[in-house]
Amino acid sequence: NLNAVYPYEELFSSQDTPKRQKRFLDDFYLACELAQLTGAKALVLCPPLKADRRTPFEGSIQALHEMNLRIVSRLAREAERSGTKLGFEIVGARYSACRDLAAAKAILDELGLENLGLTVDTYNLYMGTLDSSFSDMAILRAEDILIAHINDADYVPLEQVGDQSHRCFPGKGFLDMDAYLRSLLCIGY
Repeated sequence: NLNAVYPYEELFSSQDTPKRQKRFLDDFYLACELAQLTGAKALVLCPPLKADRRTPFEGSIQALHEMNLRIVSRLAREAERSGTKLGFEIVGARYSACRDLAAAKAILDELGLENLGLTVDTYNLYMGTLDSSFSDMAILRAEDILIAHINDADYVPLEQVGDQSHRCFPGKGFLDMDAYLRSLLCIGY
């Protein structure tokens, strides 16, 4: 896979500017081209994240869903032109616009696009639930997942969860890697 494209929350909205959108799309098209040239299975697409990586997204679940739907649907259709698949990644931190599997699965199901799937990542899933049993993965089907990232996490106080620098190699942290792998196997991945 090729990791990762980071859209901004105003993308394709009335608050977006043509200059900013063009700059983003130029980078996006380059990422799609690189994914094709390198033979990547998919290009990872993150949800919008707050720039400071501290401020939480506010608003209703429906408003976040509509934002993600607007951005993901357009980018998936743009990626389709080059034959690129997108793996929409759940980022469980409060500064993310898509924090859990149920929200990501709803977008995936609503769009029903051939070139769109999910990227699941142990640390990002943990951040959304603070549960390393990964039992919420039972809502997925194997075909929903394009990419599965495996990494562990240092134990940190709750207020530091969300800092991506706390990742570590599997077996060096506290996440239940066996539960994650069993969850993937149970859904046939």
